[in-house]
Amino acid sequence: MKKGMNFLSITKISFYLFCLLILFVSCSSKPAYTIRKFPNGKEIKVLNIGTMYNPSLNGPALLFNYETDANFEDRAAIDKEVQEIWNYFRLDAEEQGFKNAIIKVNSTYNKVFFMRLNKTRWFFFKKDRNNDWQLGDSSISKKELFDQGVTLIKGKNYDEAIAKFTKAIEMDPGLYVAYNGRGAAYCEKGNFNLAIVDLNKAIEINPNYAPPYNNRAAIYLSKKEYDKAWIDVHKAESLSYKINPELLEKLKKESGREK
Repeated sequence: MKKGMNFLSITKISFYLFCLLILFVSCSSKPAYTIRKFPNGKEIKVLNIGTMYNPSLNGPALLFNYETDANFEDRAAIDKEVQEIWNYFRLDAEEQGFKNAIIKVNSTYNKVFFMRLNKTRWFFFKKDRNNDWQLGDSSISKKELFDQGVTLIKGKNYDEAIAKFTKAIEMDPGLYVAYNGRGAAYCEKGNFNLAIVDLNKAIEINPNYAPPYNNRAAIYLSKKEYDKAWIDVHKAESLSYKINPELLEKLKKESGREK
């Protein structure tokens, strides 16, 4: 009886090990793909091409789903690769009458035990009212765009910063910090009229957000509209914001006022 129990136990264990082995092989295997060669000679590992429905696109989209061999952390390299693919994939979308298209980029699959780990980025293409294709990248959040804009301002890359802030605003029209950032970039470029528009919008959305008052005061100072500059300085200070010392000293000197 004891021998029988041992044999039964060994049999069960062997069966479980066999099941785990099948699970490991099936789950860790890489997804099947086909190689598509474009006219420029570039070969792409295509996972699938088909129709996808995405509520944000308001209609069906042609999906191009592929696996990249590029370094997935190198966003510039991925962006360039997607643009190369889009140059040809766009023709497929237009021939089939699609007004929306999606390119899904998958990193090379890594095996960790029986799990497949990979990263993805999504690129959405949509025709505008002029029938021109417009691109958006859903993997970039509005916060990332805003942070990139701030970094670009610090590096004095104002046009690129404006583009980042604009993209963030398109994603969230109520993003007052992006209006302030774009206004600051316009101010640095000397485009005070556009700067004022953005700073006014930031204040309209959130009157208790102090930085745009500081930035607008700097513009009024440059335009020698000292009374308006002082009003913004006082408002920012009432919100416990520390005004730029250089701005404050210059305003005192030019306006002939201490406060």
